[in-house]
Amino acid sequence: MPYRLMTPGPTSVPPEVLAALAEPVVHHRTPEFQAILEEVQEGLRYVFQTQHDVCIVTASGTAALEAAVVSVLAPGSRVLSIDSGRFARRWGQMARTFGSEVTDAGFEPGTHVTPDAMSALLKEGTYHAVLITHSETSTATACDLAAVAKAIREQAPETLIFADGITSIGALPFDMDDWGIDVAVTASQKALMVPPGLGYVALSARAWAAADRNKRPAAFYLDLKRYRAANRKSDTPWTPAIPLVKGQAVALRLIRQQGLESVWRSTRERAEALRQGMGGLGLSLLSGQPADSVTAVRYPEGIDDGFRKLLAAEHGIQLAGGQDELAGQIFRVNHMGYTDMDDVHACLAAAEQVLAKLRR
Repeated sequence: MPYRLMTPGPTSVPPEVLAALAEPVVHHRTPEFQAILEEVQEGLRYVFQTQHDVCIVTASGTAALEAAVVSVLAPGSRVLSIDSGRFARRWGQMARTFGSEVTDAGFEPGTHVTPDAMSALLKEGTYHAVLITHSETSTATACDLAAVAKAIREQAPETLIFADGITSIGALPFDMDDWGIDVAVTASQKALMVPPGLGYVALSARAWAAADRNKRPAAFYLDLKRYRAANRKSDTPWTPAIPLVKGQAVALRLIRQQGLESVWRSTRERAEALRQGMGGLGLSLLSGQPADSVTAVRYPEGIDDGFRKLLAAEHGIQLAGGQDELAGQIFRVNHMGYTDMDDVHACLAAAEQVLAKLRR
């Protein structure tokens, strides 16, 4: 029975990347590894759609989010946090932990901020920064980030735009420079098809200026100015996760070979097929603004997380459940990275069999 990892992180890893992970470890202070870093930088700029360098943090995506907060936001910064779910809420908590004055704007599960809602929020106060989770993984809900960012620029042109792209960059259309995003964050274990362990942060010139003004960042390892200095020498400030960086180079080659727009399109096609199939089984979605990177499906009456356990035990398909207030109410299916329509069809066929068994 094949094992299908269909959780929204970690996601499946292509065999070419697995082979790179198994290669002998090289020393990181060598021309050989510097060449790999340069290739990864070029590939990340392509995926982020930016001309700026991307800081490579050997840590989880959560650490990359924290690095953005502690490096750019000085204590006392006024921050608007768009609370679209568990991960957005946690980012706002980080900013509060490190001394920012945070205003939370909450949205019901399955909904997200719209351009009009953002404009209204910005009329109520002035902020140094807005924190937005582009694709809220916990509810499988995405906002129209391009339109929301435009609304911010029109209403509050000096406000920095922070975007959590952990389940959007490399899966959904994302254009950091064209949309005017100041801080963009993602991680290796989602659409970028590498095991967990690398976080990525890109800053605009405006964000770097704010970081330079922040004379007392609340971090040492996560101080992004140290990463910027190392980037200028095709280096890293600390010992990196060498095999993961080598694997990321291979994964980025695969993305470039397919083409970013083709990646976005195939991700959307998988998501649409899964959503239509679940509808055919009589199941409904949680989100009114569904993300293409991950789908959240409501359990029907009388069904709980025993569904996921049977799906894994009898069909080898691993899905994710709901979190916090959504625990036991939904399951979540990944469409990012190394997945294809065969995975979608297998998931739908297995779901039909498991539902029939549980309803008997």
